[in-house]
Amino acid sequence: MDLPREFRDLLDRDHITTLIARYVTTLDNGEFDMEWGRSLFTDDVHIEFPLGPVDGVERVVEQHRAVMSSWDRTLHFSSDHVVELDGDRAEVWGRLVALHVHANAEPRAPLIAAQKLQATTVRTADGWRFERVVLRPSWTTGEPPTDIEQVIR
Repeated sequence: MDLPREFRDLLDRDHITTLIARYVTTLDNGEFDMEWGRSLFTDDVHIEFPLGPVDGVERVVEQHRAVMSSWDRTLHFSSDHVVELDGDRAEVWGRLVALHVHANAEPRAPLIAAQKLQATTVRTADGWRFERVVLRPSWTTGEPPTDIEQVIR
């Protein structure tokens, strides 16, 4: 079906904001396998986390599995998505807030982090995927895991 450009752009924006929502909400379910990774990222994805850069979907999956296992439970939110389309690519901006409750029995203050998201998404044969993600902390409160440096190595 040949849709007017305005409708195609609306559909693309919806698919991209859904991609962001899927990423953010799946962070809270703990199932970080290659199927999960390939449903969100290109094979050569580059992510700049506050803890350092990660390249390639395999490493991104490993990093998520390791870091997220440090928490008993989490709750992630995203909002204020801005999508600038350029054919089969789009630049995306948004805001993320994440609440992290420690896994160990030692009572410690949960870590709450607010970050700015900037990303590049690309249209693939399987739909829109993240090609590049940059997360810049705006502020944090609480305590990170004591062993976080060992977790990410």
